[in-house]
Amino acid sequence: MKYEVNPSSACDLRHLLDVEPFQQILGLLLRFDERTNLAGLDHSHFMRRAVSVAQPSAVTVLLGRLEDGLFYVCVRLDTKGGQLRTSWLHEDDIYREREEVADDAEHPVHQMLCLTDLYARAVPISEADFFRLESGGQIPQTQ
Repeated sequence: MKYEVNPSSACDLRHLLDVEPFQQILGLLLRFDERTNLAGLDHSHFMRRAVSVAQPSAVTVLLGRLEDGLFYVCVRLDTKGGQLRTSWLHEDDIYREREEVADDAEHPVHQMLCLTDLYARAVPISEADFFRLESGGQIPQTQ
């Protein structure tokens, strides 16, 4: 399946407020890539590495669901020198494995935290708010 990767192609946009679990998942995936050499260690890899080790308060994570288990991830990292932004498609293999072993409640995959779980906890936002947050702004508070 081919996707145009942008917030408009996502079904439901969310703002992840608790980014530490996301950073942990991202760190695990990056270490796997580094150990296996399956993914190229390009600039996007090192941007994600910076996100995984940054102070959580400096990280904004926005998610768009393209289909079950497939997400558009957009991250903003605020630094002393400005903002860094990166985005990618995340295929949630933990979620997909859960689907495969749905009848086996004892399977360890059901105990693993995955991006689909974090997405379920994230706050729904409008496309306008997505762009506002992505570009460094804040969501206006409603009274």
